Amino acid sequence: MVTDRSDERSGSDAADQGERDGGRLPLARRGFLAAQSLALAGAAASGGVSAAPPSGDSGVENTVAVSPGDRTDLAVSDQLFGRLCEHYEEGTIYPGVYSEHVKNNSFYPRSWSEEDYFGPKTFFDPASIPRREGVPFPWEPVEGSGGSVGFELGEGGVAATETTGFQRVTLDGGRGGIGQKVVLPDFRTLGYDLSVSVRGAGVETVTVALKPLREPSEDTFEVGETLATADVDVTGEWEREEVTLELDSAAGDPYVAGAIANVDTPYGEYYLEFTAGGSGHVDLDWVMLAADDAVRGKFNPSTVELMRDQDATWLKWPGGNFTSQYNWRDGVGPLAERESRFNHAWGGVDPNYFGTDEYLELCEVADLTPHITVGWWDYPPAWASERQILPADAADWVEYCNGEVGDDTADEGTYQLDFVVGDPETELGESDDDFYGRQERLVQYAHAERDAVLDRDTWINSLPEDVRDAVTADPIEVEDGTASVSVTVTEGEELTLSLVGYTLPDGEFSFETADEQTVVGSSTATLGAGEHTLEIDVPRASMADLRAEHGHPETYDVEYWGVGNEVYGPWQRGSTADPAEYAAGSDERIGFDAYADAMREADDSITVYASGMDPMYEEANLPDPDEWNSTLFDLAGDRLDGLNVHRYNWGIESQEERDAWYEANEAGPVEYNEVLIMFPTQFGVLMEELGTEALDYGLDDFEINVSEYGLFPTVDAGAPYPGPETMPGGSYIAGMLNAFIRHSEFVRAASQTWVPVRMFPPAFVDFPSDPNPLAPAGAVFGLYSEMFRGDAEWHAVGVETTGAGRTIPETGPRIRRMEDVPYVDAAAMRAAGDGDLCVFATNRNLWESSSVTLSVGDEYAGESVIAVRMRTTSDERPLPHLFGTSWTEPTNYETVTEELSVGDDGSVTLDLDPASVARLYVGDASGAAYDVTDDGVWHGLDAPVGSGGGRASLRSDGPRVGGE
Repeated sequence: MVTDRSDERSGSDAADQGERDGGRLPLARRGFLAAQSLALAGAAASGGVSAAPPSGDSGVENTVAVSPGDRTDLAVSDQLFGRLCEHYEEGTIYPGVYSEHVKNNSFYPRSWSEEDYFGPKTFFDPASIPRREGVPFPWEPVEGSGGSVGFELGEGGVAATETTGFQRVTLDGGRGGIGQKVVLPDFRTLGYDLSVSVRGAGVETVTVALKPLREPSEDTFEVGETLATADVDVTGEWEREEVTLELDSAAGDPYVAGAIANVDTPYGEYYLEFTAGGSGHVDLDWVMLAADDAVRGKFNPSTVELMRDQDATWLKWPGGNFTSQYNWRDGVGPLAERESRFNHAWGGVDPNYFGTDEYLELCEVADLTPHITVGWWDYPPAWASERQILPADAADWVEYCNGEVGDDTADEGTYQLDFVVGDPETELGESDDDFYGRQERLVQYAHAERDAVLDRDTWINSLPEDVRDAVTADPIEVEDGTASVSVTVTEGEELTLSLVGYTLPDGEFSFETADEQTVVGSSTATLGAGEHTLEIDVPRASMADLRAEHGHPETYDVEYWGVGNEVYGPWQRGSTADPAEYAAGSDERIGFDAYADAMREADDSITVYASGMDPMYEEANLPDPDEWNSTLFDLAGDRLDGLNVHRYNWGIESQEERDAWYEANEAGPVEYNEVLIMFPTQFGVLMEELGTEALDYGLDDFEINVSEYGLFPTVDAGAPYPGPETMPGGSYIAGMLNAFIRHSEFVRAASQTWVPVRMFPPAFVDFPSDPNPLAPAGAVFGLYSEMFRGDAEWHAVGVETTGAGRTIPETGPRIRRMEDVPYVDAAAMRAAGDGDLCVFATNRNLWESSSVTLSVGDEYAGESVIAVRMRTTSDERPLPHLFGTSWTEPTNYETVTEELSVGDDGSVTLDLDPASVARLYVGDASGAAYDVTDDGVWHGLDAPVGSGGGRASLRSDGPRVGGE
């Protein structure tokens, strides 16, 4: 049955509580939030399509027939419940994952203007941040009364000294300093650990203070009286000072931000201030401010709780677009030695505190499987040379994570390269005669690292004159781990020549330590007249030993790796439109095959994914997705274990094209949303087609990782927005998870882009992400992922849905026409061993409820059924796309649990409201690791936003990994 709604076209329910206005339209942030305020007040937002009167819900019917005997051989993977962990510099990492509440910790010389493409990357309107020459953004000058205060950005300092400076405050009889507006989790803790490096002259102490921030009017701030303070001593040398600032109460104004205006977040607004008085100067560097309840001194406890209690199983890192410009070496080692880098993917400055070791420690703490993606920017321009990632760098990263300590040939990073006449010496320095120069055999030498010559001497007078006349040579070169020398032997001559490499203790040659040097490689040949080249491999320093030096001698054993992120997209650093170039390289680029080979040489047990294309990513500025994927299968199929595929439903981005779509389909914005929400059925078919194509190429164990997906469409101004903050958005996620389960023989992993398992204050951007953990996206996620707790093993079984439905018309370039798609979408699994069933279903109809008959077969007659349903709190039709208006309890949906039973005919019936999601457990769940009567929202949290309690065993008072 296909429903005709041509006379019920609706444009908007913008007057409904908590509905988002404008989708991805380019509204200014405050205008966007102001529109939300009107929506909350019950006024229609301007510029939208007026809402039709609510229609009655007469209901439709669907049947879900489960075939328990038709089960997959492979168990459904628990890796379907991942989360993208991207460095957006908008709070998602700092403090969303890593408990750091200060921006620009090491005084990166940053300014900001309205023309900045990336935006300010702050929690506050940049117009409210006073500017002063010599004070890097978003720090502010603090100028007291009396005397004068000056500001200067010095070079060097204590931390990240190659890319940042330090703040100097000069005083002439006055008092002053610097400050920064900060957002703190005062709902959870009142204690904050501050550390700062200080030196100066003529100043004895610096006063550190936290003060409440008041906002008497929009974007107008006043700093209140001191709530917590401490004095730190100032000497003539840099000293690291650590203090704890304890607030008496949560006194800062509530931080208002996110998808809904006038809804307080749990966070408080404060002002962090450093001031001094007198005459002289004080220097400040490397400011860090962490909550005192941070897990292991570094991780946001709310995020750790959410990840564990929502049963997230893996975390995609370091991105995302961030991956393409990320060099992993920036994020390892002592924190002070990590360089701050501008984020060329998203803007802002990343301090690199959350690097490889921190990511893998978080995976341990939150019980996550690590998945790491290596960037594919092999030859960046000179301005980004430090971002280069070559196959050797990728291999080094694998070894850093998985290598055994002591496995490498050498443990030194600098080598001595000697080009000599005759055979090489295996030992140097045992006697005075063991040196090539004294033997009159040394032609030239160089000191080098694996990728570059550090110093050289190309003319040595130790050769006898007759030998000197017989040979000439170019300087020794080193590139990509290979040392070479080009040599010309004079006509009529024949010489035995060698290129030999030695370790170089302490990085420099000494006659006293020559006997400690060992051979790491040599090449010897007897050469006649003409031009010749000798080459040797330069061994790399042990990455495993480096990991041990950083405090983790045990291997991390990271199995899952990707090469490149969306490398087909022109928005990506290092992109290409040529699939053959990505797969196998070209004259200008190094291909996936070389990266995979190098990485497997470091660890041949890893799983390596290539960057594939969504088969319907048919946009004008992109390569053909079918050609892209088939080229990868053809040229790199023997090296890839699977493809990373991304699916974003942006909808139709042009208003003119949306209007044409409405007219062609006799539809309105609600029907448009309905099509977007029903798309996951089509996506499952696309994944089956992609997996089948891989089998045709002989890739028998091919895996698909849908490593990013989400619904973030462009909608009309004032029209309902079906994002992850709404129940229609939750229904979309349920549909995607159903598709992954149904096609689990191919789809082995998936990662949702905005499921709220990271807790952070929303940033000051036009369309802020909504990290409210009560969003339907998170609740739906938990409803599914909970079934994979413990050692549960589920196998997908056959499921067929019939009854009421609609045609999905062609919708933009990424959704093709699909006939007779049922409104109800379902997936089913059978437990190994006891044979219990778990069925998931969602009703994508935004106008009417569906009476669903679930048929499971006679063998389940009389069995108990625990049904958990998430449904909207509104009975209006078409369904309002409500946003939650609270961070403490759900307001736009409710979750109900009831016990049913399978009838004698093997069926059970239940009603599904529009955009509702249901989980039905058929069988006896007593003693299972999961709780089938749970509401699917919270699994033991003391408070929805994270209590900071209940995880004491995860905490320690130890230092942050990496030290100072």
